[in-house]
Amino acid sequence: MGKSIYGCLCFLKEAKILIMHIKLYKIKSMFFACVYGLIFSSWIFSFTPDIQGVQSLEKLRFSFVHEQGEDESCGLSVVSSILNLYLNLAVTEADLLNQLAEELQTTRKVTMAQMMRIFQAYGYQTKAYKIDMDNLIKAVQYYAPVIVHYDKPELHFAFILQADKDYVIVADPVLGLEMQTAKDFQKKWSKTVLLVKIPEQILNKSVLKKAIANTIQKYTVLERIAERKW
Repeated sequence: MGKSIYGCLCFLKEAKILIMHIKLYKIKSMFFACVYGLIFSSWIFSFTPDIQGVQSLEKLRFSFVHEQGEDESCGLSVVSSILNLYLNLAVTEADLLNQLAEELQTTRKVTMAQMMRIFQAYGYQTKAYKIDMDNLIKAVQYYAPVIVHYDKPELHFAFILQADKDYVIVADPVLGLEMQTAKDFQKKWSKTVLLVKIPEQILNKSVLKKAIANTIQKYTVLERIAERKW
């Protein structure tokens, strides 16, 4: 999916959430208004590569998922992220693009079948399924990271690090790490998943745990700001 289109849609969503929080929690004091403004402006500036300091923000957002290099390369980015960050292999999106050069001469979009072939080339068994939310939660417990496919608002790939009946922690090659409500996630999800069978001794559990902890901490801070719990 195109980074610019997907990013703009998410920008509008974040703006709506900011306004909702201001109204809902009656944020009238200058301090809390400034804190909200700083958080929101840092998100906005991440779309502007020429602004000083943006690089550090980008690194923070994409510490646990590779940012996709091209508008349609989300699938390649998802695969390279898992191989590199969670399986400790020296693999980049560019490496995978070179491996599929003949197939991707006119596009950077990959199918789930092509993603499966890449994993198999590195020695990992994969299986694609159509499942519901309850089974996704179970799958993430045993197979995280779990690759998911979106069909709304546009076709897109991401992967799940943690899921329960209320929230999902998503590693998105356009947005970085984010926590979504299960309800919002299901509006986008096509119910298709790709499971990668990773031996327990090979999976980088420390990176997985850190990614989850960092995301929870970030959203806990936002909730405390909204509720003024300090």
